[in-house]
Amino acid sequence: MEMSYDALDDLQLAISSLLDHEDLATAGSHDVQLRLEVGDDQLVASIGSFTSGSVDRAFERSATAGGELGLRRLLDTIVDAVVVEPDGDNEWVTLTKRVKAMAS
Repeated sequence: MEMSYDALDDLQLAISSLLDHEDLATAGSHDVQLRLEVGDDQLVASIGSFTSGSVDRAFERSATAGGELGLRRLLDTIVDAVVVEPDGDNEWVTLTKRVKAMAS
């Protein structure tokens, strides 16, 4: 699949913004996993695992911080879908970026 660098840059920025957020608590060993799926028309990144509830708390705290663009709003601007998925006592964040194939 050929795609623009903009799509990759957007997904990288979304992943970095999520991982750099100080309010997120990683679960277990504090190691974070990144799973990437490349489809014909989308890139999907699943990041986790985070302590249950910490992603929503990070979204809420960043939204109420004065003068700061909230994390959820930032992610919604950069990627096409943001989904928080429970996984037992933990949770994963799935970011989806739709892409248009470039003409060869």
